[in-house]
Amino acid sequence: MLSYNWDHQSVIKRVNSALQSRGYTVWIDIEKMQGSTVEAMADAVEDAAVVCYGISNAYKESTNCRMEAQYAHQQEKDMVPLMLEEGYRPKGWLGMILGVRLWYGFYGSALASEGAFERKMEELCRELGDRAK
Repeated sequence: MLSYNWDHQSVIKRVNSALQSRGYTVWIDIEKMQGSTVEAMADAVEDAAVVCYGISNAYKESTNCRMEAQYAHQQEKDMVPLMLEEGYRPKGWLGMILGVRLWYGFYGSALASEGAFERKMEELCRELGDRAK
């Protein structure tokens, strides 16, 4: 599952395409959201092998993003953070969920070239392993 704020949709769509091309089954709202938003988000979290969440100030300020992340944490889902803002250090609820986890940066130079993006995707895929395939 990809959990993100729409301010970063272009980057997440790129990550989604790269994951799908590598054989991962990905839940992303723009492809899978139907019916009740809250129910669809809950189902997505419950069915997810891994929740990749896009860390940004916009994510922290979004009620829906907060619900998804907190529910994933409550459900003890594997959560992989994707940092989407260079230099951002989340505080509050998002800082607590992030803790000391290793995150994968999808900003700046990682997005500057296809080669740099692919190297970052390889790092992420090593973390994901066979989960969600």
